[in-house]
Amino acid sequence: MAYSSGLLGRISSHSVPSPHLVTGVVMSSAPPRPPAGLPGQRRLLALIGATQLLAVLDGTAVTIALPRIQRDLALSSAGLAWVLSAYALAFGSLLLPFGRAGDLLGRRRVLVSGAVACTAASLAGALAPSGGWLIAARVAQGAGAAVATPAALALVTIGFAAGPARTRAFTVLVLVSGMGGVLGMVLGGALTAYGWRWTLLLTVPLGVITVALVPARLPTEAAAPPRGPARRSTPPSALVAPLVSTATSVGGLVALLLALSRLTTDGWTDPGAYALLGPAGVLLAVFARVDPRSTRSLLPYAPLRDRDRLTVCGMMFATGAALLATTYVLTLFVQDLLGYGPLLAGIAFLPFSLGLLAGAPLAAHLAGRLPARLLGGLGGLGCAAGMAWLALAGTGTHYLTGLLGPMTLIAVCRELAFVPLTLAAMDGVQPGDAGGMSAVLNTMLQVGGALGVAVLSALPTGPAFAAAAVTTAAAAGLVLLPRRGRAFGGRQPAGPPGSPSSPGSADYADYADTGGRRHTGG
Repeated sequence: MAYSSGLLGRISSHSVPSPHLVTGVVMSSAPPRPPAGLPGQRRLLALIGATQLLAVLDGTAVTIALPRIQRDLALSSAGLAWVLSAYALAFGSLLLPFGRAGDLLGRRRVLVSGAVACTAASLAGALAPSGGWLIAARVAQGAGAAVATPAALALVTIGFAAGPARTRAFTVLVLVSGMGGVLGMVLGGALTAYGWRWTLLLTVPLGVITVALVPARLPTEAAAPPRGPARRSTPPSALVAPLVSTATSVGGLVALLLALSRLTTDGWTDPGAYALLGPAGVLLAVFARVDPRSTRSLLPYAPLRDRDRLTVCGMMFATGAALLATTYVLTLFVQDLLGYGPLLAGIAFLPFSLGLLAGAPLAAHLAGRLPARLLGGLGGLGCAAGMAWLALAGTGTHYLTGLLGPMTLIAVCRELAFVPLTLAAMDGVQPGDAGGMSAVLNTMLQVGGALGVAVLSALPTGPAFAAAAVTTAAAAGLVLLPRRGRAFGGRQPAGPPGSPSSPGSADYADYADTGGRRHTGG
């Protein structure tokens, strides 16, 4: 489906794990006791959910308003593409360093900084007098979301006890993320009738409330000291590796995501895309060489050594790619082939909200009764079935008979897949690695989604949906395949509270030594 309107991140979160979906959930056999003074769980979850919703709405609300933005600001097609790509590039490339920042510097201050950045950038974008101004504001929005989201979601590691309470909290966040994407599309379509600037002003009140409440509801935490020799002294040479890690990860991911965006918009014959893939590979190779040796590593290497965890992460990468590509192709299908207007196109995705409302409590109920990999794999197969159903759609397809059913099925099964799989991916992760692991999962979803859109948007509608179904089914099959010598979906027991985290992470032992006074939850 070679549409000229193809954009990286055009649809970012209503049927797929958004940039703001995965939380730093920790399920360990000996979870830390929540520190004194932690706000009530409902208030804590409300703050986390508000931050989640703020970032999701920032990413999706302007989607429907793109034609009016192009007309009012006299943007070229390439400039219009950057209105969305700028957010996606900033968010996807900055997740790793800012996800780690919450672990190392304290999630409260990082959360406030990110929420302030999102709110200020939204206001600046609404006042944009030119396309360049608006694109710069979108970059700032993406950066703010990358700052706030991992810190906010990692609060679940401290604020909720492992088990049903934490599962319910995570389910609520998944629901907020998914419905926030649909809400952004619907409200964006409605507000566009009054002017595209209202789609950016939509999140300003929410951001102001979040910034005002976080300092009052979340106690201050101390920054985590570096591990090992860096605790005794930090010579200037010790700062080189962290700086190189940050620069190469950000530069490599920007180049990679930009290359995938160009493949989406300009096709697979674009030489500029391939020119960017080379530097992306070099920068990421340097990052892979330097980061493990850094005292402030961006990747949480301790949890990433687990093969079962990597298998689950691989399914999330593949399924996220297929889901985002499906949503992207479906959005173009209802607008370009079925002739839906902006508001009607947004309303057409309401079945995703209904599916999320049905799937979220069902996933929470089943997560405590079925092995995570079994439930996640079956959810993935359900998503694949919905995608295969969509492959039957054509120009004469009626919405009620050809789209409503598969869209609802995909939404329900998305919850059944990603709730248990994320819990499995975060199972046994120490609190000092929670933000980093959350950032890794979100980065995989961003890169996977960009890759899925670039590949499948080049296909006709039916084959694109079919390819997404095959990809999802294959990934689910790998997860469902039990490993030798281990119970299905089983996990190795989490280490004791004093077990080390990754190099450069906030050590669990530091938390224990302070008796809970320095909590990594915010």
